[in-house]
Amino acid sequence: MGTILPVVLGSALILLGAAYPLLALMRIARLLNDKAQRPSSRQLAIRLLLTAALPVGAILGGVGLLLPRLWQNPIFSALVVAAAVVVAACAILLSIRRLR
Repeated sequence: MGTILPVVLGSALILLGAAYPLLALMRIARLLNDKAQRPSSRQLAIRLLLTAALPVGAILGGVGLLLPRLWQNPIFSALVVAAAVVVAACAILLSIRRLR
């Protein structure tokens, strides 16, 4: 039972990483077609960066859960942490933008 949870979570993260860019790009296209409330260039750049960083972090994290020995590689660990930091920064910047 203890090995099932990492496999399920890893598979779910890989699926999230594969599906998120499609959904995010559809949402961005909808925002760009809305003439009443178009996003600023900065907000669009942050959303595109989030669209790129979240799948990378999710897929790498999912693969790391499926193959735990990958975490011993410092490059792999650094890539996952860097993707997580970028995703967190994008989320913070987008939430600050919404508060204004």
